[in-house]
Amino acid sequence: MTVVVFRCPSRQLPLYLTACVLGTACANAMIIGPALSNIKFALLNLLQAGLGGILLRA
Repeated sequence: MTVVVFRCPSRQLPLYLTACVLGTACANAMIIGPALSNIKFALLNLLQAGLGGILLRA
């Protein structure tokens, strides 16, 4: 996700990040099972990717 934030144009970023978060949440749900922690992990990954991508752009 960090590469998505770093390389994609700002206009397309919300669509790509939404797909990344949904994919991460679904993958976690398949491995761990349905739980609220799957959403928390996906949102934490989104935060980490956003900060990393912004720092790389600077």
